[in-house]
Amino acid sequence: MRLNSKGFIALLVVSLYVMVSAVEAAGTFGDLKAKMIDARNSLTLMIQHPDMRGAEQQKKIKETADAVSATLAQIRVPDAKASRYKLLVDTWDAFKKTREEVLVPLILSGKEEEAISIASGVQGDRFLKMIALIDEISY
Repeated sequence: MRLNSKGFIALLVVSLYVMVSAVEAAGTFGDLKAKMIDARNSLTLMIQHPDMRGAEQQKKIKETADAVSATLAQIRVPDAKASRYKLLVDTWDAFKKTREEVLVPLILSGKEEEAISIASGVQGDRFLKMIALIDEISY
């Protein structure tokens, strides 16, 4: 089969679109992963450094979590990956709820040991699950 110039150009355009879409998807998921790491680190700093529990750090904790939620709301995945993506979103929602309703209040009330137990236990498991899901979905 020999392609004429129009066929070749059409094939080239489709190929470039597929490549750009793949790079864009990888970039979006890479950005999501970076935002999740930033969100996790902002809370870890608050646990480890009592001097970083003021309004500024609390604002950063909220902003980093909101950035993850906003990115998740913008991502669209193929139907074949929709159930895994829903699991990612549900896991994030549970992670964020625990941060806001359990961890931050524990930290602010000086209960670091209890906060560390939750942060390194169920929250650590959720975090690893989310990172694994991002890696799975993005490929």
